[in-house]
Amino acid sequence: IQNIKSDNFLSSKLISLTVVNRVDKNMSSFVYHLISGLPEPKRDNIFQGLRKDQGFYTSKDFLPLVAKASKPGMCACHSALPSVQGTVIILGAGDTAFDCATSAIRCGARRVFVVFRKGFTNIRAVPEEMEVAKEEKCEFLPFLSPRKVIVKGGRITAMEFVRTEQDEAGNWIEDKEQIIHLKADFVISAFGSVLSDSAVKEALSPIKFNRWGLPELDQETMQTSEPWVFAGGDIAGLANTTVESVNDGKQASWHIHKYLQLELASNISDKPELPLFFTPIDLVDISVEMVGLKFPNPFGLASATPTTSATMIRRAFEAGWAFALTKTFSLDK
Repeated sequence: IQNIKSDNFLSSKLISLTVVNRVDKNMSSFVYHLISGLPEPKRDNIFQGLRKDQGFYTSKDFLPLVAKASKPGMCACHSALPSVQGTVIILGAGDTAFDCATSAIRCGARRVFVVFRKGFTNIRAVPEEMEVAKEEKCEFLPFLSPRKVIVKGGRITAMEFVRTEQDEAGNWIEDKEQIIHLKADFVISAFGSVLSDSAVKEALSPIKFNRWGLPELDQETMQTSEPWVFAGGDIAGLANTTVESVNDGKQASWHIHKYLQLELASNISDKPELPLFFTPIDLVDISVEMVGLKFPNPFGLASATPTTSATMIRRAFEAGWAFALTKTFSLDK
């Protein structure tokens, strides 16, 4: 903490954006870094007003209920799995959609159809997720876009879809002349998530939003329209996996550091290189001397695998090892 203070950095806090009235630059040394998921499910207009008791779930409704019942350690009370009997339609082709499909089987579904707008080559889920759904007898229906939900007697009975096609320009279009009716007892929408909470959007003001309702940002620096605000993860709209979200933070860290140093009129290299972590322990001298040779530390590599070539030894020295003992070299061919 003392090193952070001495380097003119500020400690970070996890706070609710609704608590902050507005992202405001009160001080030039303040930098906001938003790493956030998208809290609300994406709902097509055809699903407005539909409820769980009518047979409609979003992935954010359905999967938490399954997790609560299937993982007893999460809750001391006993919860039953949600009952989804009969035919279930899953809308979407991401990891979450296939999670919903396999979970629906465990919740009593007789048949599960995974319906998505594009083809198999455009599926965003990892192959393992798709294979599990395939092994559990889920059916896949590509090139279909939802158009209408048919409700009778207060319950979902079917859905109407239209075929989708890709034109020569690469745009996806709907052919309204090709209509498909699919009977169903339940519909689970897994079309992704959005940022639609007005309180959160107001808290992010004056950041500009793009046509997808996400903050505009520079893909290289991860800066938003306000140069002191950086974004990463789902809210940036670039990451598809957890690893990519983590990389957003790594990518932004250098540019945050650079921004702060430039605000303080410090000279900084254009080459991304964050300052190394330093504590008073690093001031302790652990060098050793042996037969007139002084080594920066007592740690070295001895023979065998890590010291069989000059290149490997050089890399060991670059990594901080003090010495290398070798008796066999491999030939460079």
